[in-house]
Amino acid sequence: MKTIAPIVLETERLTLRPPREEDAAAIMAVASDERVAATTYLPHPFLRADFDAWLGSVLGAWREKGVGVFAVFTRHDGAFIGSMSLRPSDETATHASTGFWFSPQVWGQGYATEALQAVLRFGFEHLALESVEGRHFAFNPASGRVLEKAGLTGPVAADLPARGGGVTPGLIRTLHAGDARYPGPSR
Repeated sequence: MKTIAPIVLETERLTLRPPREEDAAAIMAVASDERVAATTYLPHPFLRADFDAWLGSVLGAWREKGVGVFAVFTRHDGAFIGSMSLRPSDETATHASTGFWFSPQVWGQGYATEALQAVLRFGFEHLALESVEGRHFAFNPASGRVLEKAGLTGPVAADLPARGGGVTPGLIRTLHAGDARYPGPSR
């Protein structure tokens, strides 16, 4: 089993790193927001037991795959503002999926796009990914705009699992390593 690499990504305004136990209160506060739950698969309310299960799953992915979910913090005050994932989606680990959720207090400020661009650069440069796919619910076009601004193309219509069972309309966008829209090497 792999140990969790001390991967920390930094952008002009953000620090991304694996979540920790001491992040529990901040993560639970954001994840418990009804607006966050409405566009994710997070349970609502997001209780301590939910955090413990989420953290166990997230840290397990880091140990097994060497990458997973990043907790996203602002650099100016260290506030937790969201979550951004990069998860290998095939056996060869050349393709990955991404997903995210952010505090409604920072929606519309470009943080999700900035974090996603950092994660994409990391995936293409350090993990030698060939492609990254992002999915979002059709009723959540804001997430689609984040994916689009980060260079993912599409969208392709798809049925996504719905909260509570069944399916709901969704969209899939993809970015390939050789694509001109790739956010380019890190600075």
